[in-house]
Amino acid sequence: MGDRLSALENLLGPLPPSEWPLHTSHLSATQLTMFRRCQEQYRHRYLLHEKERPAGALIWGGADHKAHELNFQQKIESHEDLPVGDVELAFAEAFDSRIAESEEEIDWKGGKPGQMKDQGVKLVAAYHTLVSPRVQPVAVERKIEVNLPDVPAPILAYLDVETETEVIERKTAKGKVSQVKPDWRLQGGIYQLMTGKPISWHVSAKTKTPRVYTPAEEPGLAIPYSEGYTASILGTVQDTAHQMVAVMEEKGPDERWPGALEHQWACNYCGYRPTCPWWN
Repeated sequence: MGDRLSALENLLGPLPPSEWPLHTSHLSATQLTMFRRCQEQYRHRYLLHEKERPAGALIWGGADHKAHELNFQQKIESHEDLPVGDVELAFAEAFDSRIAESEEEIDWKGGKPGQMKDQGVKLVAAYHTLVSPRVQPVAVERKIEVNLPDVPAPILAYLDVETETEVIERKTAKGKVSQVKPDWRLQGGIYQLMTGKPISWHVSAKTKTPRVYTPAEEPGLAIPYSEGYTASILGTVQDTAHQMVAVMEEKGPDERWPGALEHQWACNYCGYRPTCPWWN
């Protein structure tokens, strides 16, 4: 895979000399997506380094991620899944430890931690039983960093699960998901740029009866590799990086940046809303 990245960088050209005023060592799909959704949210998170109040959904998602990482990491060599009880226990322990490690009060949004933990254990077991047997990873949480032309900072990514033929991103959701969500597409395109592989999403749904959706059940949860798509994504990354520089140079880190008032759904889930100048 190192040869693939070297060839990609040679094809795209070296990183051009440029000043990078945001004082971050790298960019990521998360940063780029957040900036495109709400520049003010990006300012609070990445320039002022303010932490959002932790949400119960993030506690759940992190524990779910940790449990399956434990299984897939050892499966690279063993080619066998762990007993289901091991991943259930891994979820429960990770859930408890994330609560204990939180420095701020967790926003459970009306949910009860004990019930969420029990439901999460069942959902982990469902994915492990239904999907894990057909996934043979070659890498888990693989770190990739690449320079792209006319982007004044390297792009950094950690791939959830990589097989010989695809990259798999795992998500948890409240209900059924049958299509790639718009705010996932930039991430998927960046991963295609880096790996030359199609991207699949595996979505564990937090329904009363646990459900798991993958491209095998919902073909819309995959983006096949396409040179045209990656070219479009490269242009989007370049444009977004230029906008970041322009806003930083115009306003600096301490002045209010444009907000997401036209995307109220995003504001409803933003931990910075209580102090956001667009809402106060």
